[in-house]
Amino acid sequence: MRKEQRLKNSIVFLTGRKIKEQKKRMKLLKFKKIKNRQLLQSINRIPGWLEIKEALILYNLARALSRGAVAVEIGSYQGKSTVWLGKALKKVDFARLYSIDHHCGSPEKGESPRTVNTWQKFNQNLRKFHLTDLVVPIRKKSTDAVIDFKFNIDLLFIDGDHRPKAVAKDWQTWKGKLKNGAWVIFHDATVLPGPWKVARDNILFSSSFDKVKMTGSMIYGRQCLAGGYLEKGLRRLTNYFKYLFIISYVKMRRIIWVRNLKSLVLNFFYDCKKR
Repeated sequence: MRKEQRLKNSIVFLTGRKIKEQKKRMKLLKFKKIKNRQLLQSINRIPGWLEIKEALILYNLARALSRGAVAVEIGSYQGKSTVWLGKALKKVDFARLYSIDHHCGSPEKGESPRTVNTWQKFNQNLRKFHLTDLVVPIRKKSTDAVIDFKFNIDLLFIDGDHRPKAVAKDWQTWKGKLKNGAWVIFHDATVLPGPWKVARDNILFSSSFDKVKMTGSMIYGRQCLAGGYLEKGLRRLTNYFKYLFIISYVKMRRIIWVRNLKSLVLNFFYDCKKR
């Protein structure tokens, strides 16, 4: 009886220990909240097209990178995404962020160096948020910047020229620098045809990515080259189902009556209560 009781106690102890370990892991996997509201508000004041929910995804993906991580962003404008990534990488030892932008406006919007120059404001924001020691600005086109770039990348954020050929060039020139397990994020992929086509063909239709998700206009995933035919087949199938979900969600979102469905239902119940 005593032996049986000891065995039971040891089993309970082991299971309890495993549960605690699992909880610790889950805490590490959970997104870290940014409690400093003033910081959030000041970053959000930087002009740009990055939504808060998208920014938090960038922050948490960068925050979870390992020691000595290398992150690259293509397209920084005035530095909104740069500051989000930089603030996260500040908490990763020996991390570096390479920010690539010619700072001469967006060609797809008809902007030119004569009318737009964001270089000064970009550097002002780096100084304001104390990121000059971590961020390495590269004032070049992404296709030119890759020539002298000698590091392997842990996180690649593509938000440069959104024209189809330009996005495809960005991807083709930089994908060879990715580490196995690197995160790839396409911004405006559910809004504009250029990023959508590249993200669809290379992430959603691929067996080389797992943990594929959509947040706001971003489509992102983690490169995973390991595994046999079965694992790769399952990844491809999973990603294809995610593609079907994303395409149906995006199409439904564009329908006016779907957007107003919530307000219609709420108004209906409100009228019913009045009666």
